[in-house]
Amino acid sequence: MNSLKYIKAQDLYKCIKNGYKTPSNIKGYSKTDPTSTVDIGEGEDVIIVDMRGEDFIGGHIKGCINIPYSEFRRYDSEKGDYINIYNFVKNNIIARESKNINIIFHCAMSQQRGPSAALVLSRFLQEEDYENLINEKNINIMVLYKGFINWQQEYGKDEDVTEGYSNFIWG
Repeated sequence: MNSLKYIKAQDLYKCIKNGYKTPSNIKGYSKTDPTSTVDIGEGEDVIIVDMRGEDFIGGHIKGCINIPYSEFRRYDSEKGDYINIYNFVKNNIIARESKNINIIFHCAMSQQRGPSAALVLSRFLQEEDYENLINEKNINIMVLYKGFINWQQEYGKDEDVTEGYSNFIWG
């Protein structure tokens, strides 16, 4: 989890078409080091997390979880924890039987909120409390390259992979 990895829209498209499981020959890659890739095994779980807030209009990737970035990393001073990150880990990683989980974050352009959320989760999982979880599961954290703006240009009108698409907003 030391460097941020990205996934291309066409690879995520294949995952959704494959029932939110990875088909063969999918890789996550680093934008800064093209030789740094992560192999994603066939049949692994895929979780898509859309970090858009008020701009979560006009469509979204089918099956995504929408958690506005400001809510995702909000600190609960009463409980002394980042409760929304904890709940995400509990409900989407710990609760899954799968040993291989690919979490793909994105926002509008995947330049700020999506990558930031990926780094926040990556750091959160490095805490001592999650050492056993990391030893038990293979967790790949990635960002959708070029975000939803690119996604909607490629697949916005494809109702199999995009929900609520508005040509008025994106057309």
